[in-house]
Amino acid sequence: MKKLVSILLCVVFLLSFAACTQKQPPASSPTPGQTAQPTGSTPAGEDSPKPKKDTVSIGVDGDTGTLDPYMVSGNYLVVMRQYAEALWAYEAADNIKYFLAESVDFVSDTEWLIHLRKDVTFSNGSPFTADDVIFTFDYCVEIGRAFLLASVDFEKTRKEDDYTVRLFLTRPDTTLFPIMSDIVILDAETYNPETSGKNPVGTGPYVVKDYVVNSYVSLEARDDYWGGAPAIRNVVFKNIPESAQKVNAIETGEVDFLASCPPQDADYVDSLDGVHTYAKPSVSHMCLTYNACKDSPLATKEARWAVSYAVNSQGIINVALSGQGNVAVAPFSSASVDFFPELANLHDTYKTGYNLELAKKYAEESGLVGKTVRLVTNGSDMFVTTAQIVQQALKEIGVNAEVINYDQATVRNMIAGEEDWEIYVAYMAGSSGMGLDLVYAQISKFNRSHFDWDAEAFNRFKENGETLLATTDKAKYNELFLEYTKDFTDYCFVYGIAEMSTLRACRDDIGGVSLQGLQHDFIKEWYYID
Repeated sequence: MKKLVSILLCVVFLLSFAACTQKQPPASSPTPGQTAQPTGSTPAGEDSPKPKKDTVSIGVDGDTGTLDPYMVSGNYLVVMRQYAEALWAYEAADNIKYFLAESVDFVSDTEWLIHLRKDVTFSNGSPFTADDVIFTFDYCVEIGRAFLLASVDFEKTRKEDDYTVRLFLTRPDTTLFPIMSDIVILDAETYNPETSGKNPVGTGPYVVKDYVVNSYVSLEARDDYWGGAPAIRNVVFKNIPESAQKVNAIETGEVDFLASCPPQDADYVDSLDGVHTYAKPSVSHMCLTYNACKDSPLATKEARWAVSYAVNSQGIINVALSGQGNVAVAPFSSASVDFFPELANLHDTYKTGYNLELAKKYAEESGLVGKTVRLVTNGSDMFVTTAQIVQQALKEIGVNAEVINYDQATVRNMIAGEEDWEIYVAYMAGSSGMGLDLVYAQISKFNRSHFDWDAEAFNRFKENGETLLATTDKAKYNELFLEYTKDFTDYCFVYGIAEMSTLRACRDDIGGVSLQGLQHDFIKEWYYID
């Protein structure tokens, strides 16, 4: 294994592929929501009309072991988005889709008036009202998810009437509106966390019919959906964790769509008859998140620098991502909406990058040599390979490293605390598309025991982050964010490895698939091309 990983570390090659443009349906094809009308009988044989397809199968990975909207994470968020809805979906300032809300009046920087749809029911028949919104906000507080709504004044926020919510903020917050894309609304009358994991109730266009953990989720279209019945009646999400299995599934027709196509197989998949691949824009990036609590081997920034210098980002991109990515220049993506050139390479771990000599120097100075660190992943191939490459590099500087792979549900719960791991290998992304949101979340939004960190640094990041969130003047924001990012990269709580896009694979006879947008896929908009 050591020889293999060493070879991989030395290999430098870049694969390139042209993301195929979504094929357009012929002019005579039914538009989404329409059904082809029969024109008369046709004798049986090769000219007989084919039965209209009404089921789409989608390959995903990372089953969290539950369908409860507030427990689902990672790649299974695309599943949850089909049966549960937020007030709106935010892709960019000029790309907002309103769902359960019809509009928002911004009365001031700290007061919003949210107008709700009046024609919505949950999948169990319960009417959707402002009570459900208030219940959901309260539930977020109850389960410790209030960090998603950190600036909301829960005491003052209230129901004005059945279809109006008056939302108050404790301070201006430029990230709250996009973040609320992640707040899916629960049914106040019937929500039960004991049953929601298997039989969730939502307002979305589909309803869950069957769920077998780590196998599949079966959805059925709702005829009473407020936005009209979906064109595709049935959706089956199949949990396929292994790269080879994914390729085989799209090749044999077991699935019609891969939510995540293995980058190393992109050219082959794209060459398959009736299949194309495409890269969807993303602000996600692969990174290492460090456990900085005081008892961790990585408690000091010098120890974290040692690990960061040992990361061969280009080698990881070449091997784990098959060349599909760019070396990170910051702890968040340069595609973030608040990124500007001066934020790139602010610390030498980015400017110099991979340097085993410096890695060894800081490992010795920080006392990291001879200690053991645990790299944890969710078991996805790209993260496992990345962890193994970092493991080998750490061994070369005298640091013991263990790679431990869990399922998505286990690792999600593990990193919420600060035990049993030192380095989390994953990717980060956020609904707001803002770099600030990602780095600030590491400090004060995640439910982690950060009181065990350097208290002075923790308090400084929290206070300065809150100031930034309330800053609306662009020039002032850039000035403050530059200083914030300098400080954050120096402390090195997160080290960026690669900027990524999401590679998908789709059969040619599926129309309506969005090639744009950073966060959401709405299968209701899909249809089969005749």
